[in-house]
Amino acid sequence: RNRMYIVDRVNSRIDVFDLNGKFLDQWPNIVGPYGIRLTADGRYAWVNDGYTQKVMKYEALTGKLVPGSTWGTMGIALGAIWGFHFFTTDSEGSLYIGEDMAFRIQKLVPRKDGNPAQLIGPLM
Repeated sequence: RNRMYIVDRVNSRIDVFDLNGKFLDQWPNIVGPYGIRLTADGRYAWVNDGYTQKVMKYEALTGKLVPGSTWGTMGIALGAIWGFHFFTTDSEGSLYIGEDMAFRIQKLVPRKDGNPAQLIGPLM
């Protein structure tokens, strides 16, 4: 907490600053970051990549990618992503994905027996 995460899709990175604007960290080598959302507890940051059509989970303080947390498939079939522009969640844990190439918003509902560690929400 008390950090600002700036998505720089042109330079393929996320820059991290304190609330006074002091540079703290840089997460390089993210192909096309379009958005970032923190988990409600502030421990993790989910990043959507508009080029690879994937969502990735990072440790919010270190910027380290959480192993096994990246998912997403490019395409127009239901559940696939084409033009991953934004994402958010609701209070039930459903994930909403906005796609600017497929011209749609998809709602993905978590399975009742799903692993809570793999859910994106709730978000700040």
